[in-house]
Amino acid sequence: DRFRQLGHPEKFTGGRISAILPLNADTILVTTIQNGIFYFAGNTFEPWKTQDDNLIINNRIYCADLLADGKLALGTSLNGLVILDRQRRICHHLNKKSGLQNNTVLSLFTSKNGGLWLGLDKGIDFVDVHSPFSTFFPDGELQGTGYTAGINNGKLYFGTNTGLYATDWKSYYAPGEKEKFSPVQNSDGQV
Repeated sequence: DRFRQLGHPEKFTGGRISAILPLNADTILVTTIQNGIFYFAGNTFEPWKTQDDNLIINNRIYCADLLADGKLALGTSLNGLVILDRQRRICHHLNKKSGLQNNTVLSLFTSKNGGLWLGLDKGIDFVDVHSPFSTFFPDGELQGTGYTAGINNGKLYFGTNTGLYATDWKSYYAPGEKEKFSPVQNSDGQV
């Protein structure tokens, strides 16, 4: 029946709040445009640290939403959509370079079937967050056409019309690692 001040509001000085999300029964997440992410549990706000805080903070969190599977979607004003998994790692980073119409995500909406709609500075985009597919650029911004992929002896290989590319096989790739492939010697051309 009344408003009361929570915790320490000075943590938000200069960092306008962009979203307040219920993380679980006794914890909320607060995203800010310039100061990153905080959680409130009990009586105080504390930083909700990730291994990619610099990328997140520098690109300004303009909006946020929790997905049904517990992942956190962050719309940034400078670098598109960032999705963090439950371990607070970036599992998806989509921007103009990877297919969005532009890099300014002004709003997010999760549909009943779990799709993610993005209100952008110049239009609306849909992201199928449940797709088993991910984007890799083995030859730098996919200048060629991909024809095949495979795993062999701890390496992930991509065959394209410009050659064969390889990287070490891992179960998790940070977004920047999805572009760190090496051409396989003597494999130029159609593979």
